[in-house]
Formats: sequence, structure tokens, C-alpha cells
Amino acid sequence: MKRLKAFTLTELIIVMIITIITLATIYTVYLLVKKQYVKESDKSTALNNYLLFKNTFTTDFNNADSVISTAEKQSLFCYFDSAVISYAFSEKSVTRQLNNQTDSFYVFPGNLQIGTVENSDLINQVSFTVVAYKDTTMLICRKHYDAASLIKVKFK
Repeated sequence: MKRLKAFTLTELIIVMIITIITLATIYTVYLLVKKQYVKESDKSTALNNYLLFKNTFTTDFNNADSVISTAEKQSLFCYFDSAVISYAFSEKSVTRQLNNQTDSFYVFPGNLQIGTVENSDLINQVSFTVVAYKDTTMLICRKHYDAASLIKVKFK
């Protein structure tokens, strides 16, 4: 009787065990990389949202002809020659509205403080904390009015 060359049952079981260990290691590494990717993606989205909000808000605040707040100081209105941009501050977001366009920035604003020009409703300083992916940052915007704007408000 002629013997066929083949693998023994023990050899096949050892190969299967090594294959299972290799596949389990690869799957674990894949899950770790995926988890890290999602975490970094969330962080990147939050930081991009913060930077977009910061640039938009500071540009609107500094370029406005005048900035006025509501009595409860939860909204700001930036007045331009041809438009009014409003910012509404809530617990989780800041909403910017220009005409019929609304933008929401999820930056978790807090501790809103508003400074006004002496003897007027004009706002010359706004400061508040912003949380962007577990990092808390204080955002401070200062506005300097020219004499013509101050006189216009004084004699309205």
C-alpha cells in the first residue's frame, strides 16, 4: 500500500489556531484605529466649528457700524448700513441670523459678559467662554467706535 503525503490532523489544528490568533490581532488593531479615527474626527470637527465661529463673530463684531444687546443680554445685534446680523446665545450653541439665513455654531458658550460705551447702549466689549472638544477658551472681542458713530448715537 502506497502512503500519500498529507498534513496530519495536529498540523491542521495548529495552523487554524495560528490563523485565528492572527485574525483576532488584526481585528483588534482595526477596532483601535477606527476608535482613534472617530475621536480625532470629532475633535477636528469641533475645532473647525470653533475657528469658523471665532472668525465669523469677530469679523461681524469689528466691522459692524454699531453693536447693541437685548435687555436680557442673550442676543447681540450687529448693525451695518444694509443689514442686521443677530447672534443668539443659548446653553449649547450660538445662532447667527442674517436675513433668512441661519447658522448654528455648537461651541457651548458660557459666562457671557458685555461691556458698553459710557452713557449709551453701544457694546464695545464682549467676552465669554467657549468649549471646543473639552478645551475651554475665553473669547474676548473689543470694538472701537469712531467719533462720528458716537456722536450719531448721542444725538439720536
